[in-house]
Amino acid sequence: MTDEVGAARVAGATAILAGLAMVAWAAANWLTHGAFDTGDPAVGALALRAGRLLNVAWNLLLLPTALLLWARLRGMREHALLVFTVSGVGSLFLWALGAATQITPLLEVTYLLLSGIWWAGVGGALRREARAVGTFTVILGVFSLWDATLTFFDVPFALYLTAGPKLPLSIVWDFWIGMYLLHGAATNRR
Repeated sequence: MTDEVGAARVAGATAILAGLAMVAWAAANWLTHGAFDTGDPAVGALALRAGRLLNVAWNLLLLPTALLLWARLRGMREHALLVFTVSGVGSLFLWALGAATQITPLLEVTYLLLSGIWWAGVGGALRREARAVGTFTVILGVFSLWDATLTFFDVPFALYLTAGPKLPLSIVWDFWIGMYLLHGAATNRR
């Protein structure tokens, strides 16, 4: 097994684990009527810590994916891809930091903006080798940029709902990119 195949396996597996962490977070948040979003102490300190841990895990588990995509795609638009990847890594760290501590409006706008730059940029480069997953990644990036814009301007809730697809799309992306990377690792092994 080559280093590239091993790295693709790790990145694919951690992306899928990230998706599972976010599904678990979303399910538990729904079952507690949004307690993870509000920090409602009625659910208990242990449950709130578990929710934070799942959110932190969701972000940090995507780091191998961000780095692998940079390594695989960097020959296409090397300098731009470095900016996109630094944005992605920064967004993942900031999102994890916010989940572990407290999400402020400025922090939220920053990580949404950086995520949007990452997904839109990497998705554009990814389209050359995988049109469907690349296009989906660009769409996710646009939703994240839209979410950052709406959050920055603190718009009415009804308008904010137009950014709502970002979270479910990001969960789908975790699984899709994970399977894409694992499939590529299996194909390259032969």
